[in-house]
Amino acid sequence: MSKQMMRIKLSQIRLEPEFRLREKDLGLELSINKQGLRVPLIVEEESKGCYVLVDGYRRFFCPSIFRKAKS
Repeated sequence: MSKQMMRIKLSQIRLEPEFRLREKDLGLELSINKQGLRVPLIVEEESKGCYVLVDGYRRFFCPSIFRKAKS
């Protein structure tokens, strides 16, 4: 399996059903607001144009990512 960086829409990422949404990580949100997303989300392609999130659930749920993704 080759690893490569690519841009995909957040709407194309499916979450594993076992994930439980926890409290907001304010420190992470402040860091992303100040420095941007420095560590990318890790996904695996399930099918063409559909991905499953493997690593980065806290980053995925950080509201800052959605604001930056829309701009």
